[in-house]
Amino acid sequence: IDQWNKVIEQLGTPSPEFMKKLQPTVRNYVENRPKYAGLTFPKLFPDCLFPADSEHNKLK
Repeated sequence: IDQWNKVIEQLGTPSPEFMKKLQPTVRNYVENRPKYAGLTFPKLFPDCLFPADSEHNKLK
């Protein structure tokens, strides 16, 4: 449960479409948790994590 909370704090509360796919007991739990907007991808994965001179870029 703590892992779920950590993921949702970063990615945001699931959409209503996603919620519809959950089992009723799980959906009830998720719907009663605090709502989070989530972070943007640039905030989660800033460019500084992927430097231009990395080995990965040299493989292109």
